[in-house]
Amino acid sequence: MERCILSVRKAIVAKDSPLKMAQTRLKKRARRPEVENCADETHFKLVEAVNELVQCIKLLESKFEEANSAHQDLVTNKERLEADMRVKKNSLMIDQQWCMAKRRTFPFIVVSTRYH
Repeated sequence: MERCILSVRKAIVAKDSPLKMAQTRLKKRARRPEVENCADETHFKLVEAVNELVQCIKLLESKFEEANSAHQDLVTNKERLEADMRVKKNSLMIDQQWCMAKRRTFPFIVVSTRYH
């Protein structure tokens, strides 16, 4: 699970640089002088690339949140199970040390019943 979280985090970081580059190119295109500042096919492709990268990063961030939530649930369950195991070990220790000694000294009668 931790490797999954780490790989999603690396994927988010890997998408950050291309997003910044595409956004920088769009900003530079917007600062062009009058005639050069046009909405041509390249402009639309840059806008499309930025939108695609933003959506991809949002998706990866939601996957990251889900993975973190699942990891936290697993940690909580592990802690609960470990606490249950400690209680059960303590119960077995009490049974072996105190109860077994009393059971050994407890008087009982063995009655043999045979049906002929």
